[in-house]
This record gives sequence, structure tokens and C-alpha cells, in this order.
Amino acid sequence: MSSELSIECALARTALWCEQAVALTRLEMAGAAVAIALGVRAVAPRAVQVLLEDSDQGDWLVITGWADEQGFEHEVGDWPVSEEVDQAASHLYTPQVRHVVGVSEIREGRRVLGYRIGVDTVLAAHGRFARVDCRE
Repeated sequence: MSSELSIECALARTALWCEQAVALTRLEMAGAAVAIALGVRAVAPRAVQVLLEDSDQGDWLVITGWADEQGFEHEVGDWPVSEEVDQAASHLYTPQVRHVVGVSEIREGRRVLGYRIGVDTVLAAHGRFARVDCRE
């Protein structure tokens, strides 16, 4: 077995680790979307969507409110979501969030105005995260 360093091996390792990092980031975002969906649903049982927008502090999202089945939107001040749930939105990174099933962009033409989490869609697609025994 050779112990020599090679550019090819280093590049192959880099590509592999990059693929793994992207996959883990997508799992991180799916887990955050589930936590947000469950947290909002806990304080707003009629919530069918969670509304988010770009943070002014980085490339992640912040929760701005929720919408009910009639499409009526409620702002953050209308419901007492926990700080932990609110902070989970910082795990939804704008460059990659479109890859999370159940999270979609709110657009006006080419301009992204915000994002929404379809509560039932996220729970159906990624609910396995909520079924993990967290005590282990």
C-alpha cells in the first residue's frame, strides 16, 4: 500500500467530503423544518403554512408568521412560538433551502419575496426526524 500524497487522491477525498457535507446539510435543514412545523402547529393548531423570510444577519431564514387553511396570514406577534423553534429557522440556509421537500419560495416574477413551509408536507416527508428516540 502506498503512503504517497497525490493530487488525485486529495481531490477525490475533497469531492467525497463535499458530497457528505451537502447531504448532512440537507438533513439538518429537514430536521429544522420539522421542528418549526411541530412548534408552530403546537401553538397554532390551524397553521397549514409557516411563513419565513431572509435574515438580515446572514444566509438563513427567520420565521415571520403562519397561514391558516383559508390563507389568512398571522404575524409572529400573534402567537407565542418558543425561542428554540424560532431559532431553528437559522438552520434553513437560503442557497440550499429549495432542496427541502415542503419548503417553497414565495415569488413575484424573478424576485423571491419569502418562503413557506407546508406543515403537513414537511411532516409527511421528513417526520421520521420527530420519531427518533432523542434520549440516546
